[in-house]
This record gives sequence, C-alpha cells and structure tokens, in this order.
Amino acid sequence: MGGGARPAAPSHPARLRYERAELLVQRGEFLTGAVEMEAYAQVMDAVDPESATAIRRRAQAARALLN
Repeated sequence: MGGGARPAAPSHPARLRYERAELLVQRGEFLTGAVEMEAYAQVMDAVDPESATAIRRRAQAARALLN
C-alpha cells in the first residue's frame, strides 16, 4: 500500500467562506469580499461576538477600498 501524507482535513465551511472573502478582497473584488465577510460575521455572532465585530470592521475596510 502506498504511504505518503494524508491531506489535511478542510476547515469548517463557515471558515472557508471567510478565507474566500479575504482572497476576493486581495484580488480587488472588495464589495463581494465584504459581503462574504458580513455573512461570516453573522455566523460568528453566536459563537464569538468579539471576533464577529472584528470581521465586520474588516468588511467595512474592504468597502472603503472602493472609494
């Protein structure tokens, strides 16, 4: 049987959404990235309200890059 390392397990789907949002912002798709960040912040509200607030700030910063 072939050895080798097993691929790492994927992150939680909500976290993947946030990672996608960050990539969108890096690519210059500020509005779409901000919308994705807001969606992730809504999920995080129930688990970690402080992190949700920080994510919303990042979304606002991404929107500010549109100007």
